[in-house]
Amino acid sequence: MTRASTARRLSRWGLLLIFTYGALVHLLMARWCRWWAFRPGSVPGPAVGWLTDLGFATLGGSIFARLMLFFPSRAGSPQARQYGILSAALKGLAATAAALECLYVLEAAALGLWAYSGDPTEGPLHVMILLAFLDVQTFGLQPLVQGALLGSVFGGLAGFLTVKLESNYPGLVREPL
Repeated sequence: MTRASTARRLSRWGLLLIFTYGALVHLLMARWCRWWAFRPGSVPGPAVGWLTDLGFATLGGSIFARLMLFFPSRAGSPQARQYGILSAALKGLAATAAALECLYVLEAAALGLWAYSGDPTEGPLHVMILLAFLDVQTFGLQPLVQGALLGSVFGGLAGFLTVKLESNYPGLVREPL
């Protein structure tokens, strides 16, 4: 087995590890937001469930892994390491925001379809979906801000661990898949 194929295999395992890390972080964020929003004794809405949490976790983990494919490393200077950690923090923020926005669009479409009865006095279907989207975006702003901040913290942690691994195993991160 050559060194290039070993590094390629390790980078695939690293990508799977980054996806798993991102999915677990997003799953924990979704469960924390549910716990925070719906205290014991309150009635959660129809969009609260394990399927929503798993979809959010899978989407967030896959976006984070895809963004981390372009991780800037290969430099021993402290400035390059700091840039790598900051870059990973911004990618964590972007992955969380993108996953939540995808979830919001799907939820607005489901709510718009659920509320649409076909009555011509209510208006067309696209207007119902747009109104549901505005409602979901309004109430989803606080989880978006909190989730994006947590995503940047956990993305920075992933960047720190990746920089540490890259310094111990050169070529592990940047080898082509």
